[in-house]
Amino acid sequence: MSKPLAIIVEDQTLLGEAFADAIEMVGYETKLIGDGRSAMDQLPLLSPTVIILDMNLPHVSGHYILRHLQADARLSGVPIIITTANSILADVVKRELRAQDHLLIKPVRMAELQQLAKAILAASRMI
Repeated sequence: MSKPLAIIVEDQTLLGEAFADAIEMVGYETKLIGDGRSAMDQLPLLSPTVIILDMNLPHVSGHYILRHLQADARLSGVPIIITTANSILADVVKRELRAQDHLLIKPVRMAELQQLAKAILAASRMI
């Protein structure tokens, strides 16, 4: 049986790798995508269980990607963990969250990320 897939869209390589390490510890396979354009190209080809999405990305903003994911019939049910250091943007994004989405303000505590990832994984197995 294959592991559930977590897509991590984060342009800061070290942070993306730290997210991947944390998520892998709770049972996910991970794929790191380093910019918004690559995310827009690759996400339609993948079947993630969860997406970790930075809001401040080069080429295409995380906010644009969030709206695109929410409108995509195939990916709209996938929980998204949004990460941002921008508190003003966080306030805007909070109003756009669906029940399955979460917002983490950077610096992200890895234990909190792991807890969310575990909860999402448990919920996906109940479906």
